[in-house]
Amino acid sequence: MPKTSETTYEKTREVISKLANIQLGAEQKLWLTGLLKQQEKWKTKADLITEYRVKKTNGALFLQVKLPTCNKWLMVSWRSSCSNISIVVNPLISAMRNSIHPQIRKWKKINCKTRSCQNCSCNAKLQADHAACSFKELSETFISNQPIIPTEFDYTKYGRKFKKADVHFKKCWVVYHKDNATLQWLCKTCNLKKSCNAV
Repeated sequence: MPKTSETTYEKTREVISKLANIQLGAEQKLWLTGLLKQQEKWKTKADLITEYRVKKTNGALFLQVKLPTCNKWLMVSWRSSCSNISIVVNPLISAMRNSIHPQIRKWKKINCKTRSCQNCSCNAKLQADHAACSFKELSETFISNQPIIPTEFDYTKYGRKFKKADVHFKKCWVVYHKDNATLQWLCKTCNLKKSCNAV
């Protein structure tokens, strides 16, 4: 194994410590997936992970995951990913995702009586999914038509958020998403399969 960079280790530990003992959002899970993919044994398996959690006990940080084949939490090493690490979470996309959370929550509330997976019809562990046009496609199309793109962001426990100076960009994006996004219920398993097939 290549020698671990002290700086890389400390930076990674700093990020993971902020994820300890909190409910993780989509951006944090995406970052953790990218972290594990730095390890050869997780390159193909990381996308199959269904749940993450970070626990802090007596100053030590523990990363645990769940896979579809096992209901128990599995301990995995985040330290082994600190060699030649290269993980990038786009702060603009993170802010765009977080800005539409109220819209997603409203859709879930309105459609709570029709909760069943669009693919398999089950009603367990359902998630709101972008049908037809994906979030990636929507966000890329919107960004490509904007004359000015935000480059600096504030932080929330779920990732990034727009600064007050970029409120116009945020409002336009929220309206664009509302007018163009079509949502559907997918169970966690079907949503995971869809994500993997899109890669």
